[in-house]
Amino acid sequence: MPAEEKETGKDHHLLELETHLPYRLGRLTNLIRQVTTEVYIRQSGITGREWRVLGMIGIVGHVNAREIARLTGMDKATVTRAVNRLVTLGVVTRVSDKTDRRSKILELTNKGAALCDRIIPEMKTGGEVLAEALTPEELSLFLTCLDKLTIKAEDLLADE
Repeated sequence: MPAEEKETGKDHHLLELETHLPYRLGRLTNLIRQVTTEVYIRQSGITGREWRVLGMIGIVGHVNAREIARLTGMDKATVTRAVNRLVTLGVVTRVSDKTDRRSKILELTNKGAALCDRIIPEMKTGGEVLAEALTPEELSLFLTCLDKLTIKAEDLLADE
């Protein structure tokens, strides 16, 4: 090992963070979460994970926990914990699925709908403000790239 690597304790051949896609996407996701979700939900008394579940119900309507896990990328156990707390807070209810009695459909209560009605427009505006950093063409290309990365990641998971 060269002397300068011994002195710093770094091996620059391991990983270049600025070009490592998972690192860059994770960092960007955390920054976006800080300037959007966390700002808007801080006063609501729910966590970011709970908000993602609540917001998803508010956006897509009646849905089961398995579908929320798929749409958000959260694991089923995390979704279940979030749903349990949201039910306790009185913002979500569980109703039996008419087509599958074993499954429960999640719905917003009036209180949950009011919370979504207040926060979702703010989050939409926050997303629009961030998108202003890109030209319409750049945004379109970026979304296309995200779609390709999503498909690749889902394929890799399916191969496991």
